[in-house]
Amino acid sequence: MTTGSSVHAFKVALVALLAARAGLSSVQVAYSKPATDLQVEAIWLGDATAEDVRLATMGGTVKKVDEVYLLAGVVQVLKTDGVNEQTAAARCVVLFGEVQEALAASLDDLGGVRLATLSGWEHTVGQIGDGPSKGARFDFTVRVEARLPNS
Repeated sequence: MTTGSSVHAFKVALVALLAARAGLSSVQVAYSKPATDLQVEAIWLGDATAEDVRLATMGGTVKKVDEVYLLAGVVQVLKTDGVNEQTAAARCVVLFGEVQEALAASLDDLGGVRLATLSGWEHTVGQIGDGPSKGARFDFTVRVEARLPNS
């Protein structure tokens, strides 16, 4: 019987994939936004929203689950001494490129995911969030298509 969602397994696998990239070795990569100790350069994943879920049943038992969901994520570079917003934005673009390359890499062991593509982003430069922080960030969305493996 197959039930549940691939979202947790995909997020865990994507965090591991990002953390293993040489270009992100000095970047904080997290499953969700760190509540404390947010580093100057950080990538984290956010909430997911189902776009489509299909259940195939036989004899009252779920045989397969196909799902499509949107997963939010953030790439953020904060200003520090000697770093202006333009420099922060340039570095943010480089880190965002690493996310794009990771998504284009192999999807093996990514929780039954068949396709994971960047489906949109918003780039912000200047004031970041509600606090006094300034810098640059990409809020991005990954569209994920998955089939849950039979358990």
